[in-house]
Amino acid sequence: MMQPSAGTAGSGDGQPGALSDRSDDDPGASGDEGRGDPPDPPAEPMEPDGSSTEGSGGVDPAPGGGDGDSDDGGEGPGDRASDGPRDAGAAEPCTEAACGPRPLAPNYMCADGTLAGPGPCERQADGACGYTLVECPPDEPDEPDGGVGEGKGEATGATCGGIAGLQCKDGQFCNYEEDAGGLGCDGTVADAAGTCEEIPGACTQDHMPVCGCDRRSYSNACTAHSAGVSVLREDACTDADCESIGGRVVFGRGPSPMCAAGEKDWGWIRLQSGAIPIEGAICCLR
Repeated sequence: MMQPSAGTAGSGDGQPGALSDRSDDDPGASGDEGRGDPPDPPAEPMEPDGSSTEGSGGVDPAPGGGDGDSDDGGEGPGDRASDGPRDAGAAEPCTEAACGPRPLAPNYMCADGTLAGPGPCERQADGACGYTLVECPPDEPDEPDGGVGEGKGEATGATCGGIAGLQCKDGQFCNYEEDAGGLGCDGTVADAAGTCEEIPGACTQDHMPVCGCDRRSYSNACTAHSAGVSVLREDACTDADCESIGGRVVFGRGPSPMCAAGEKDWGWIRLQSGAIPIEGAICCLR
């Protein structure tokens, strides 16, 4: 049998030996249909909006493993931009230094027992820190059954007293005087009604004596009203007025008149007879 020559194995003349040599040196050069170019690499993943993630460099867009949305715990630059600028101090409480010096206006008591005037240091509607001005609540309407309830009362000019015993609000008194719209307090009308009026804040020192509905003498009508008492009549109360409320008349005997121990001095009186005691006379309530 003849052996192939060395020149035949290394030549490129299309002989079987030459084909075998190319297959060893260049696997891609084979004409075999079972072999060919390597497959294309997989396509880059696409975002839901159709844009490619190519160019991201493989870097996770959110340090927390998220995709930049706040729903998965990560916060991306897009979230911060869409939220807009944030006021870091908007939710922080105000301090005394931020509010400044406290207003010099005084606090005062409301009818319901609460305090009004300069309130706490807090953030105002415009976002600035300041002291809230507290105002008294509006007057509550009367109860449907006509009662006044605790802390309530009739408004100024309303009817008071009477058979229902209606009371006025704090700072007012029930005026039974006829010229004020009342029915008087001399006992002529049973369960007489009056009218609510404001208690005077100050009175003059004019000496124009009156007898109050409590059968006590006052220097003038304003003084009686400031004590929350209506005027029964002009001039001081008499010994008869004193006795009508269970008191006794005490005259001075050298020194000024004085009530006995256990009695209450109800003030000075005049004698209904017109006599003028030198040492004066007072009404003492037992």
